[in-house]
Amino acid sequence: MSQIQKQGKYLVRGIPKNLDAVIRKKAQQQKKSLNSLLLELITRGIGLELEPKIHHDLDFLIGTMTSEEAKEMETHTNRQRKIHPKDWK
Repeated sequence: MSQIQKQGKYLVRGIPKNLDAVIRKKAQQQKKSLNSLLLELITRGIGLELEPKIHHDLDFLIGTMTSEEAKEMETHTNRQRKIHPKDWK
């Protein structure tokens, strides 16, 4: 969000306790400040994407495959990469 020229401040009143709790928990989980998280949520909420979205949904799998499993995966992947000319006629 560094592409935005910072111009204003907002004060939002009447935030429900349950919403406040969810926002604070999310900020803590993502190790972000409340301000940073709220800017991100507002930006996405109005349909702006200022920076490319980076997905981390499969990060938990990194480093979990044994070398035997990796070899098996590579064998199957190589089989799938073979091009069969008859399939392209």
